[in-house]
Amino acid sequence: MKNWLGSILLALICTMAYPAVKKENRPDPAAIQNINFLISRARGLVLKQPDSARVFAEKALVLSKKINYKHGIGQCFNTIGVSYWVQSLLPVSQFYLVLAVPYLRDDNKALADCYRNIARNYVDLKDYKLGLHFFKAAIKQAGKDPALKALIFTELTSLFNATNDYDDGMMHIQVAFKYSKITHNANLIAILYNRLGQIYIGQRKLDLAERTLDTCYNLAVPLKNKRLLSVLSIDQSRIFVLKNNPDKALGYAQKGYLLADTIGSSDLKLRALKVLTDIYEKQGNVKQALRSETEATQLYDSVKNFTNIKTLKLIQDYNLLNTRLNTIEQVKSTSDANRALIKSQNKTIALLVIFLVIAVVLIIVIFVYYREKNQMNARLQAQHQVLIDQKKLIEAQRTDLEEVNKLKDKLLAIIGHDLRTPIASLISISDLFAVGYITADEVTKLMQDLTPVIKGAELTLSNLMGFADNQMQGQKVRASSIDICAIADEMLQTFAHQLQQKDISLTNHCITKAEVWADANHIKVILRNLVSNAIKFTGNGGEIQVISFVKNNDVQVCVEDTGVGMSPEEINKLFNKKLHFSQPGTSGEKGTGLGLLLCKELIEMNNGALWVEATPGSGCRFYFTLPVTTSLHLQVQE
Repeated sequence: MKNWLGSILLALICTMAYPAVKKENRPDPAAIQNINFLISRARGLVLKQPDSARVFAEKALVLSKKINYKHGIGQCFNTIGVSYWVQSLLPVSQFYLVLAVPYLRDDNKALADCYRNIARNYVDLKDYKLGLHFFKAAIKQAGKDPALKALIFTELTSLFNATNDYDDGMMHIQVAFKYSKITHNANLIAILYNRLGQIYIGQRKLDLAERTLDTCYNLAVPLKNKRLLSVLSIDQSRIFVLKNNPDKALGYAQKGYLLADTIGSSDLKLRALKVLTDIYEKQGNVKQALRSETEATQLYDSVKNFTNIKTLKLIQDYNLLNTRLNTIEQVKSTSDANRALIKSQNKTIALLVIFLVIAVVLIIVIFVYYREKNQMNARLQAQHQVLIDQKKLIEAQRTDLEEVNKLKDKLLAIIGHDLRTPIASLISISDLFAVGYITADEVTKLMQDLTPVIKGAELTLSNLMGFADNQMQGQKVRASSIDICAIADEMLQTFAHQLQQKDISLTNHCITKAEVWADANHIKVILRNLVSNAIKFTGNGGEIQVISFVKNNDVQVCVEDTGVGMSPEEINKLFNKKLHFSQPGTSGEKGTGLGLLLCKELIEMNNGALWVEATPGSGCRFYFTLPVTTSLHLQVQE
């Protein structure tokens, strides 16, 4: 803090001690404001009234020279150069633009604009190599300014159109479009559509060129850009000449000529007359073609004569302006010499040292604050990222808890609904037997009838527990080599009573010794559920087959029935965890919809897959695959 106060006090003392020096080194703000106003007036008139614009620019140039306002000098030379470009006096324009460059080196944007004007002149002079060089220099100086880049890239497209380099032209048009749209420059966007249409004309993509130029026309009309509308009409005329439609081409060419005449552009009038000559020749109108060609020749001669006269006057104007500037330079040199005698060398050195110290201190402080700011931003970003990660984790945990809670509610509802009936039946039989209402023989008969219901409830409970374990904790696979045929035979014994009640035949067509590598308990649960479902949905007197075969190094197992089958919509619902889809069997058997979900998970845990093929009224075929053991794999290969 003390160092800061000391530096500030020292600077104030030096400022008070050397007021004359400070006053001499700082240009008058009022003079600078007046110069900038004159330059602004000149720029506003340069495209409409180039001669008037040059008067303002020359006045501002004289004032800038008097106070050595370098930026003003450079801007004046640049504006004068543009005024001559508007009048198609390209060599003179280039002379002033080159004079402007040394004075604009401290202002990147102003220097970029000057380079752009120089490049544009070289393109008009057909020196495309130098034109490209200065366009690149302008882009480099423009930095990240989108408005300036939009202008530069738009001008650059004219170079590639002039050289018929359509690929580079197309690429730079897209870049110019990007910057023009960022800055909402409707005039540049309209110009770019015109340049794009010219490329399509050169590539003979006439329909695409016509659509593109129509888009340009819709943009240009509200802007009232007569020069662009003139160029656009001439290009549209060229399209219809190439399409062998001279009548329509004639209307566009005449419109382009009238617009060019309105703005006094000899160059555009010559272009329009050339197209008109081609149109009249295609129509066979020799008289009109000769008249257009004669008018073009006369216009070219008048432009040439005007250029020569104007060039002589420009030389006189430059000599007069140069004399005035030299006089100012001489007066300024004399004034500087007198001031140099008045100045004290010691005071100047002291002042420079003080300013240097202050600058160094400011740079150090700014650097320290900047580094601290970056560190603080980095810490805040890290903390923000941690909060985001924690929020995502909490959301994931909340979703998991909701799913687990829904699963719990579903399991409780299934247990309360599907297991209550067999338990209630057992209680009723026990109570009736205890009070003597039924005999032991009747109990035996009732128990035989109730056995399938109890086994179904046991299978339901087993499926519920297995499904819940998979969802909440996950089961471990204890794989070993097991025989599918033997497990299929076990199903015959497990479901013997249910098969007998519905007079259904269960046939084992599994290949012998078809050993697979899987968890035996899992495979039993899978076959129990698939066979139970087949019995449930197969009517009396139906057939069920368990078939296995080796395919693609896997054992495929199929449980096929002649039951009611399923529609495609029902198949899509089978493996949806949120639906637990189930329907009553042919004898009114109920289910939970969890059996097939459990089967699918267990098969996938054992590196297999489960799918179903079914037709309404024609039964179902449930397939699943399991990996074969190494020995069976070798047998199959042999």
